Amino acid sequence: HVSNDGLAGAWQGTRHQLRQFDRFSLSWSQWEKGLPGLPPGEYVFSWGANVRALSLRTKNDFLENFKSKIGVGLDVGALIIFPKTNTQLGASLIGLDSKNLDLIGPHFIFGILHRFGPVAAMVDFRARQGLKTFFPALEIELLRGLVQARAGRGTRLGDLNTLAAGFGINLLP
Repeated sequence: HVSNDGLAGAWQGTRHQLRQFDRFSLSWSQWEKGLPGLPPGEYVFSWGANVRALSLRTKNDFLENFKSKIGVGLDVGALIIFPKTNTQLGASLIGLDSKNLDLIGPHFIFGILHRFGPVAAMVDFRARQGLKTFFPALEIELLRGLVQARAGRGTRLGDLNTLAAGFGINLLP
């Protein structure tokens, strides 16, 4: 049984002429190779939580003063990695906000990823009140995993279709 904890903090702010938003986050995570009380296995289990302090300032026109609202938010999630089969399963509940300042209601997300060498196939299912979306995607690792390129298509179960592309750089040692 091996365990490791992580702690992180962040600030994100957006500024527009009629809207200003600040998000202060404090995140904690822990991963374990094997879990206490369960038979040792070839898996890694990790979980974490993120607490956000939120500040939203809005006004209807340029001559008004900003009206402020503050709130708190919470996100929680878990991930199981099966290295022998190159498969990962994850679930999270995000957007538990006191005043819905950050997201429109809570979101439940479930995802699965399977690697075929440098190529990964993944699917996310996201649900919130009144909206359910399905996101299949492919990702390819370049330069021994230092860079990832991703493309996918999101489908709202009912109406909206989206196309997404991404690019990431791995900064972990």
